Order: sequence, then structure tokens, then C-alpha cells
Amino acid sequence: MSTSPSVRKRIIVDDVRNVQVVRFCDRKMLDTEHIEQTAEEVFPLLDRGKHFVLNLAKVEFMSGAALNTFILFDRAVKKHDGKLRFCFLRPEIMEVFVITRLNHMFTICETEEDALSSM
Repeated sequence: MSTSPSVRKRIIVDDVRNVQVVRFCDRKMLDTEHIEQTAEEVFPLLDRGKHFVLNLAKVEFMSGAALNTFILFDRAVKKHDGKLRFCFLRPEIMEVFVITRLNHMFTICETEEDALSSM
């Protein structure tokens, strides 16, 4: 009996009103390998739709590499004439977005429903 290494899902995705709502499972988005695995799960979602809400409710820590992944995903969404929204950013994550001025680049909403309504 062979066992294959188990790969943990980094995201949970729901289709809500033709918007892909992506909920991140990890508290920390720091490790390069985990960020790459997350990107490998997120980018193919462009085949399922062009509008996205990224729910960061569980995320407490984030590296620059994670921010870069969000920037690259935003560009890919825009190439598909889609929209990207963020929601449920903890104060410490919002501070990172403000320091890096990404709060000017991205639309950040308080709640998932606000993000969906803004589409």
C-alpha cells in the first residue's frame, strides 16, 4: 500500500452570485512554499469566473511574497475584465496594506456581503 504525501488545501471557494469567494485557511502566509501552493490553488480559479472576493478573516500574518501574489492575481483578474475585492482584513493586515499603499490599489471592504455588493 503506497501513501502519497497529503497536500493541505489553502483555500475554500464558494460561488456566490457568480463571484468566486475565496476564504484563506492559513493564519500565517509567510512560508514561500505555502504561498506558492496558495497561488497554485487561486490562479486556476480564473477558469471558473472573473470576479473575486478574497476573504482574509483567518489571516493574522502575511509576508511581502503573499502581497506580491495578490498583486499578480489582481493583474490577472483585470486582464479577464474582472473585479477583485478584499474583505475581513484584521487591523494588523490592514496596517500592512496601508504601509505598502496597497489600500489605494485594491478595493477593501468590511464584510463579505459589502464586497459582493460592490461588484
